[in-house]
Amino acid sequence: RTDPAHGSPASGNGPGSSLFCQSLSKHRLVETQLGHHLLQPLVLALELAEPTRTPPHALTRLFRRELGTTPHQYQLMVRLSRARGDLRLGMDPAMAAMRCGFYDQSHLGRHMKKRLGLTPAVYARGG
Repeated sequence: RTDPAHGSPASGNGPGSSLFCQSLSKHRLVETQLGHHLLQPLVLALELAEPTRTPPHALTRLFRRELGTTPHQYQLMVRLSRARGDLRLGMDPAMAAMRCGFYDQSHLGRHMKKRLGLTPAVYARGG
């Protein structure tokens, strides 16, 4: 018998089961929604839970199980990735922050410093 957390034929939620496929489909829909609404604040109940017809708390658990992070942290990672790309292309840090959904340059700076240990200006210089 396999670990129930990873699914098993007996439980009906392992790879290949319809429950597993539905869960994977929902997680992909949420991932797509996050990408389309990058510049907006994340509101699970309205933007993510409704299209998947899943309660917000259950959706957060599903997302964490499938991707290893919460929807909010995932959105932050996508924003940071896009901002890093803009900075590498020579964009002004304030403009990169606004384009990627951060409130302002200091908001981007706090998150870059926390995640990468570098400010946007240092990162842009190749630091």
